[in-house]
Amino acid sequence: MAKNMFDIDDTLLNDNTSDIGKDLELADVLCMREQFDRALSIYNKILDKDIKNEGAYVGILKVHSEYFTKYDSPEIEKDIRIIERMFPDITNKEYVAYCLERKKRATKALEKKEKEEKKNITETVVAVMSKDLEKGMHFVETGQWKRAIDKLEYVKATENNILAYYGLGIAYYNKRNNTKAKQNLEYYFKNIKSNDKYYIDTCEKLKDLYYGYKGCVPDYKKGDYYYEKAEKAKNK
Repeated sequence: MAKNMFDIDDTLLNDNTSDIGKDLELADVLCMREQFDRALSIYNKILDKDIKNEGAYVGILKVHSEYFTKYDSPEIEKDIRIIERMFPDITNKEYVAYCLERKKRATKALEKKEKEEKKNITETVVAVMSKDLEKGMHFVETGQWKRAIDKLEYVKATENNILAYYGLGIAYYNKRNNTKAKQNLEYYFKNIKSNDKYYIDTCEKLKDLYYGYKGCVPDYKKGDYYYEKAEKAKNK
């Protein structure tokens, strides 16, 4: 009688001389059965024998993504960086399909955030806004990025209102001026508390920039830092 694809041959569990191909097969089945800790141990043992084994690196990604069902975590980001660095021409079908789906989800999430910004951006973190600041934030809300930049740069120079830095960060972010977007958003981040209305959005924009959004030069260590700050604030 044919075995179910999820059945594990006991000889594989007990045979220490099992070759790498069988080890990979076993670890993959363990992933399917959501026995991720056991699978991870086998993938790491494979790498101890063969440090350049593509299947083992993809397998570790399977573990951290819970068999390609999760798409966003520092571990997943790290796994993908390693795979792309070691196997730039990788053609593994599962890996390629996962990355395409991950990219689609990221694009949809960014589009959703941008729509939400236009609805909510005029809410202020200060009790009273000057007329110039109010106009500048209105330009941000309505997607008039150049007018927003002109007005808010004036506000920053004359009033030094902290909210102007946030508005400028959003405007430069959408104009793809990544350097100024990071400068303004990081200044805003350093001068607000984690319960600030725009704290999470600021962290997520900086995460996107440091993960290489819109052509920005990646700095994954900083991207992971802002990702973790945003997740911590969400869970408060």
